[in-house]
Amino acid sequence: MSEDRMLKLFRFQDVGPEVKTKVQLVRDVYEAMAVRIVDMIPAGPERTVALRHLLDSKDCAVRGLLFDEAAPKVGTFTTTHSSGA
Repeated sequence: MSEDRMLKLFRFQDVGPEVKTKVQLVRDVYEAMAVRIVDMIPAGPERTVALRHLLDSKDCAVRGLLFDEAAPKVGTFTTTHSSGA
């Protein structure tokens, strides 16, 4: 019987420097979005839900990098955003 691929998510995984860089780029993008949500949306239950869903999405994106060896090359993601939004 083959091991369930989800078990990989519960174990410590030392990844190479290229994957660490990709993970940090993904985290930077999501952190920037979270800051914008906090800056734009009044505190309350809807903002909390928006942030929780964003956190779930970030976790999925990071897990996708760990599962997919053919993940986007470093530099595909951007952390810059216009300040006029």
